[in-house]
Amino acid sequence: MLRTPDRTVHYLPLGRDVSLPNPHIGFQSFQRFRGDRLIPDSVEGWEKEFLPDRAGILRTPWEPFPHPDPLIAYFRVCWKDFEPDEGEYRFDLIEGLLAEASRQGQTVMLRLMPHTTRPNQDVPDWLKAHIPTPERPATARVKDSPNHPEFFRAFARAVEALGDRFDGDERMEAVDIALCGAWGEGHRIETFPPEDIQTVLDAYLRAFPRTILLGQINCPQLNLAASERRPVGFRCDSLGDMN
Repeated sequence: MLRTPDRTVHYLPLGRDVSLPNPHIGFQSFQRFRGDRLIPDSVEGWEKEFLPDRAGILRTPWEPFPHPDPLIAYFRVCWKDFEPDEGEYRFDLIEGLLAEASRQGQTVMLRLMPHTTRPNQDVPDWLKAHIPTPERPATARVKDSPNHPEFFRAFARAVEALGDRFDGDERMEAVDIALCGAWGEGHRIETFPPEDIQTVLDAYLRAFPRTILLGQINCPQLNLAASERRPVGFRCDSLGDMN
């Protein structure tokens, strides 16, 4: 059985060596769309994860790769890029992703990240002017989020602004819940006040009543708590079973 992007179901005879795209447990294009040039091997590490400058990417005809055709384009967008000034949101940035995905026959799965590990991808500068923000220790792979209520309140406001504009948009396949820690993946979540974490989680539940919500599998207690109010799924970056 194959369910196409328009939700039509087709039953197909399958032989050996046949793979079919499955939008929820299959491959996704990452920080790229179908037909974009692949990131060259000469680019290393986290440099691969920038939000691409569309003008700098050469379009190439889509050719089959030895993996299923990705029907979903996964994008991670930094909060500081979405809200460069307090209360001023770059809706055009998200709209551009949705529009290009639609042109390429994809939908978008989006994560708004509070910050990453890189200095140029920290929380917004306007927030850093008001609260202390930890740097990444030289010996650590990741960095902590600010342990301050205003960090969580401000990020929750950005989440709600995103939902007010894009909830229910058919071009948005799902929204990936980001909480604290680098990339919003819950690093050291146990060290933050539960009420601050709940502030952000509540924002997602209020802001996206129609769009699919997914949360990192390393925070199952949060997903289960959220699912008491509406269905929230699990996700992880994986190829096969990661135990």
